[in-house]
Amino acid sequence: MTERLYYDNAYLRGFDARVTRCEQAGDYWRVWLDRSAFYPTSGGQPFDTGTLGGARVTDVEVEAGDVVHTVDAPLDPGACVHGEIDWARRFDHMQQHAADHMIASALNRHLRGWTIGLHIGTEISTIDVDMPDGRTALTKEEIELLEDDVNQRVQRDVPIRCWFPAPDELEGLPLRKPPTVKEHVRIVAIGEDEMVACGGTHPSSAGQLGLVKIISAAPARGKLRVGFLAGARAYRDYRAAYDTAHQAAQLFSTGLDGLVEGIEGLRAQVHELTGELTALRKAGWDAQARALLAHGSPVCAEVPGDAKDIREIA
Repeated sequence: MTERLYYDNAYLRGFDARVTRCEQAGDYWRVWLDRSAFYPTSGGQPFDTGTLGGARVTDVEVEAGDVVHTVDAPLDPGACVHGEIDWARRFDHMQQHAADHMIASALNRHLRGWTIGLHIGTEISTIDVDMPDGRTALTKEEIELLEDDVNQRVQRDVPIRCWFPAPDELEGLPLRKPPTVKEHVRIVAIGEDEMVACGGTHPSSAGQLGLVKIISAAPARGKLRVGFLAGARAYRDYRAAYDTAHQAAQLFSTGLDGLVEGIEGLRAQVHELTGELTALRKAGWDAQARALLAHGSPVCAEVPGDAKDIREIA
């Protein structure tokens, strides 16, 4: 089986390995190595990309215990090659995955929610939660409670530890939920309140997440689906929201604190003007209808306006 270097060092960006097998698959090649730092798609975390022996890595998966790399050029079996991880992608996934653990822990401790799935997308990440009362939404106050819980731990920079405990140690660990595998169980512990089996990559401390923001909590397939952003994703989202809010405030010649009041005033004005416009159109329809009737029956005339005008006049 492939030696998985990311288990011991999630920060390893480059490594050397020997090609043990290479097979063509359409326009690409599948490559097996004796050791690899590339993370394969697993547990809701997407695969790493990068280069391997100069070839571009486009997919990484697990097959019969081996890590299989899909590349865009063949590599010679027996050759020693150098691999380079796309670090920006890897670290982003590390931030999202750690945030998943911390949100899941907060959901379990505060609301007794049971996380049943994770998906790290290209823009947002989501976790599916089975709530004890079957509900599929959270209140604003509950979302803020979860965010505060997680970000307080980020601010304290609590440690994140990943290791393979011995069987006797594993039995005594206070895991949030039981492992899904029987052997080679890897544990991730974040601070003192989160401990669960996981084979993913994570930062070495929570402070490296920077910021965690829950952006949605809505029904999905009968469960609660929580959408969130962590790290650079949360920062970019805040910057976009900040810029948009300030631009909108400038249009109302006010600050952010007056933006909502300005929008509410505009809505009221639009509602009033819409009512006046409707009254004027009705008066116009009545006048045109009376003018047509004055010609006697039957009425045949070309009426200006749109379909609604014609229908109302008729």
